[in-house]
Amino acid sequence: MDDVLMDVLGRFVQRQQRSARQVAALSDVSARTVMNWLSGRVQRPHRWQQLVQVAVVLGLNEVEATELLQSAGYPSVADLRREATAVTDQQLLAAWPDTSGAPFQAVADLPYFVGREELLAELEMLLRNGRYVTLYSLQGMGGVGKTALATHLAYRLRPFFSDGVLWARLDTSDTMSILASFAAAYGQDVSAHHDVEARAGAVRRILADKQALIVLDNAQSSAQIRPLLPPSTGKTAVIVTTRQDLAVSDNMHRLSVESFPPDSDNSLNVFTHFLGPNIARRWRSELQEIANLLGHLPLAIAIAAGLLAAHLTIPEYLAQLRAANQRLNSLIREDLSVRLSFDLSYRVLSTQLQQFFISLGAFGGNDFTVAAAAYVADVTEMEALDALLKLMQLSLVQSGRPNRYLLHPLLRDYAREKQPNVQMQQRMAYWFVEYAMQYREDYAKIGMELSNLTFALETAQSLKMHDWFVKGVLGVFPTWQVRGDIATAIPHLQNALTRVQETEDWHSQGQILSFLGASAWMLGRPQESETYHNKGLQLAYMLEDSDLISKSLINLGNVVGGFYSDYDRAKTYLLEALPYTRQLDNPERNAILLMTLANIVYEQGDWAEAEKYWQEGLVQDRKFGRPNVNSACLYRNLGVLTMGQGRFDVANTYLNEALTLARDLEATKVVSEILTILGQIANEQGDYQQAKIYLDEALTLARDINAPEAIVQALSILGYWAMSIDALSRSDAYLQEALAISQQANLTWLAAAIHLYLGEVYLKKNVLPLARQAFDTALETAVDLNMPEQKAVALFGLARATHSTNITQARQHAEESLAIFEELGHFVGKQIRQWLENLP
Repeated sequence: MDDVLMDVLGRFVQRQQRSARQVAALSDVSARTVMNWLSGRVQRPHRWQQLVQVAVVLGLNEVEATELLQSAGYPSVADLRREATAVTDQQLLAAWPDTSGAPFQAVADLPYFVGREELLAELEMLLRNGRYVTLYSLQGMGGVGKTALATHLAYRLRPFFSDGVLWARLDTSDTMSILASFAAAYGQDVSAHHDVEARAGAVRRILADKQALIVLDNAQSSAQIRPLLPPSTGKTAVIVTTRQDLAVSDNMHRLSVESFPPDSDNSLNVFTHFLGPNIARRWRSELQEIANLLGHLPLAIAIAAGLLAAHLTIPEYLAQLRAANQRLNSLIREDLSVRLSFDLSYRVLSTQLQQFFISLGAFGGNDFTVAAAAYVADVTEMEALDALLKLMQLSLVQSGRPNRYLLHPLLRDYAREKQPNVQMQQRMAYWFVEYAMQYREDYAKIGMELSNLTFALETAQSLKMHDWFVKGVLGVFPTWQVRGDIATAIPHLQNALTRVQETEDWHSQGQILSFLGASAWMLGRPQESETYHNKGLQLAYMLEDSDLISKSLINLGNVVGGFYSDYDRAKTYLLEALPYTRQLDNPERNAILLMTLANIVYEQGDWAEAEKYWQEGLVQDRKFGRPNVNSACLYRNLGVLTMGQGRFDVANTYLNEALTLARDLEATKVVSEILTILGQIANEQGDYQQAKIYLDEALTLARDINAPEAIVQALSILGYWAMSIDALSRSDAYLQEALAISQQANLTWLAAAIHLYLGEVYLKKNVLPLARQAFDTALETAVDLNMPEQKAVALFGLARATHSTNITQARQHAEESLAIFEELGHFVGKQIRQWLENLP
């Protein structure tokens, strides 16, 4: 178990802002029992039912309730639900219904699904008897019905998979988006994980105790599949559909899916569904010949049946089919039958409908809207909707997400090869690039079209539509950034940079450099980030672009101040940015500049000036008109300031306002930082249990997104917390880990703070030489970086470390420390004055 009951329960209780007595009263569990759990005196309750009663009162979802149970050594909710025999236990667990709350992402089941009896029987037996993770591969040519088989299984076995069915189309979706979709199905957000490996690990943790079915549809490579496989724990089954013999399927139970057997009635049963039993009986021999000519390929049979139902007579269709001789080149094994079916379906369309169908081959995303189809086909939206409905009746178009449509990949290829030139592909790229530019700040709208946008960018690049490619990248990047998908963003940004360098598009080049610098910052690469921002600044000066100058200078101030603790240089950058920023009349940019400048002067000890800048930043931020991360950071920083002044109630007000904003915006790093500060305040006030709850969550969030600065901050205050409860060995372990990370990440200013805490630990252990060494190291760094608060803390530490051997020097250190603290207005000044008065 990663967490003990005390930690997990404490976190959930704190989230609901309830006391132990409130929880006890509502759950009918005694207050003494709840207190014993929260204090750690009892780590495994005698009865799991009491934990479930508390979980219900706290409003936990099934994943959270399982976490609570497992922290006490009990099985998951799903396992308890399956094993529960007593009516009272079943009623208790009814808070988490067996299937009603489980995700079900499968596509619609075919109303005319036929055949596959042997495959269905074998798969059902294997899946129902699976006692551990089971992997299955359905391999066959395109259009053979692999997806239909997997879909039918998902519907038939839905009751067996109590944690739901997850579905992903690997040919039209990227791995990062699929992982995000899987996590979202269980109410989890993994956008803070910026690379495939980290995000896949987070999703595996979510799936660890699940009994779910995952369908990975139309896999084209082993690399697509591996990040999506569940952990070896739990009872999750995986079905992969693929046309290819993939290496990853060597470890799977492999099943071959072929066309309907020629001697079966499966194809005829499909025709019966579309044409009715009377017509099917009358024309049985002709329909059998049609099925033979189509190779009994299910997709081809369905298209042919739809065509016969809507347009042609059976003899006419059979005559045309016998004469057809073209190939559909993209089909695996170059099967003639599908091309024959597609050709005949296409020929019965009117000229106008043919042109519309051809235009749909330009799309490459998951699905598309009527508006997008209308633009690409150069028709009105009403005409496009009418055409789509007609094509759906012929099984040439399928429904996608609500009010959206899609083509089967084979039909898309067929339509695309009939395009006389690249004009339709260009129009598709134009549509989605314009969309990206229009909605670049609306992350939900961009997210809806992300697969189309990605394909549009690839199309623009392949067609050498360089200007449109660059515009598209600039429009999509903010969404990549918010979603944490930096791994996808960087290659596109680098390609775009190459293009604008060739065309000497200096303004776009400056924007791209800024985005590359921001990406490097998020990945913890300060030197790379600074290099990009410096290049952007040089361009901005050349262009005399106030907006880009302002942005570049602020970014550089962030880098040199945030990573290198070079506050003087950071302040120079920010003051230089001030006149350019004021020229812009941009409240958001003004707020960012004021906040960053305040951060710097705060570290330099000018707290009054820092507060002035932060308050002015809030005024500017309110003019922006909508909540944003800057708002949360401004409130957070004011909370830090008032905490240093000893105004803990005011600090908590600021910080809780910041926490609410940051959680709403899903700004994980900011949430972690705020929780760390709240933990520090709770520790100062002696509420050690609450402090631990805050700090554990802060550390978990920081580790989840691999943010070194936030990790070090949380570990440092955890070290302080452990020292406060006299757990000195534990404190030393936290602080040593924090020191190692801070040194590796070049977080010099944080290393100084860690040495201060280590000095306190050594004082408590009465190891005075090590205490003096730690305080000396912290003092040297504080002087070098002009950090007065840390300097004052180090001096007072040295005063106490030298008190027993050199009282005169101890007094000098303490008096110097007192002068700094009183100038800052810091609450610790009173403590030092009292200490000096008690000296002999």
